[in-house]
Amino acid sequence: MTRDIGMKNAYHARAHGSLPATYHRGSKLISAIFHSPNLQVMRTGILSIGIDVCGDHRNMFADFSTTSFLGQPMYMVAEHSIKTMKFNYSRVYKKFISVLKIHMQEHNLLQRSQLLYSTVKYPPALESTLTMEEMDSQLGRGIVTALKKCRRVRLGKIPYSAQFKSLQEQRRLWILV
Repeated sequence: MTRDIGMKNAYHARAHGSLPATYHRGSKLISAIFHSPNLQVMRTGILSIGIDVCGDHRNMFADFSTTSFLGQPMYMVAEHSIKTMKFNYSRVYKKFISVLKIHMQEHNLLQRSQLLYSTVKYPPALESTLTMEEMDSQLGRGIVTALKKCRRVRLGKIPYSAQFKSLQEQRRLWILV
């Protein structure tokens, strides 16, 4: 019936040898993903039985080309580079923790969370939920503050000596060689 309306099975086009059974007590592939012939199948896969969903069938997936699916090339979004902290240096880690502790003490976050934990019941009341949300955003602001105070950002505003510039240039050349 699917052949009559022009549908294709994504797995038959990409199969390399025999496919595993999709039912745990079976010996044949009884599941499929059908698609229109104008879609380009990039890759397919079959998961083990019981992965991510309860049931007695294997989960199947197919990845289609965005161009063939939407009909035009999509703009690629450039991945934003994030400057991360180097927590493997104990000096940076200790400074981050101390700045965060000061922020938490200034806003009484530990005492407020202990009090809230001892009084809240499930499901929490609206007032308790709003207090938790406010405390969470305050902790997030503390983390951002600690990151800003610990991260060194070199913007080129420090004038270097001629000797240092010469050594820096030599290092760059050695790296290139």
